Amino acid sequence: MKKPTVGKLKGVFALLSVPMGFCLVPIGRQVEPGRLRRQMDTALRNLQATDPRLVGSASWDCARGVVVTAFCNICGLPSYTSTPEMYRFREDLDRKLRGIVDLDTLSRIGSRPGQTGPLGRGDADRRRPLFDQCIPPGQ
Repeated sequence: MKKPTVGKLKGVFALLSVPMGFCLVPIGRQVEPGRLRRQMDTALRNLQATDPRLVGSASWDCARGVVVTAFCNICGLPSYTSTPEMYRFREDLDRKLRGIVDLDTLSRIGSRPGQTGPLGRGDADRRRPLFDQCIPPGQ
């Protein structure tokens, strides 16, 4: 039996690399959006008020829950929010979290999914009353 030559091995490799490329490229496209979603989800779920004495824990937990739900509804699937929009959302989130974090910050973060497109606007409109119910008058 003859040993395969380098030229034949290159040819086999070239023939196999084309179908493998069709399999790996779609998988790679899902990795980055998933990583972004996990980063932002973790940041939102662990978010705490800068001065917890100014915000009741029940109000904070309720409002944060509404915000996390809105985020998951809009950014949970790549078909709902594009990767470039996810990057913009993450940049906005990072910018908002650099300063004082309070219920107003949560409100602004909670309205941000409304800027991702028609699905986001509809979800933000439905969630606004739920968010408002979390905050007692005068807080």
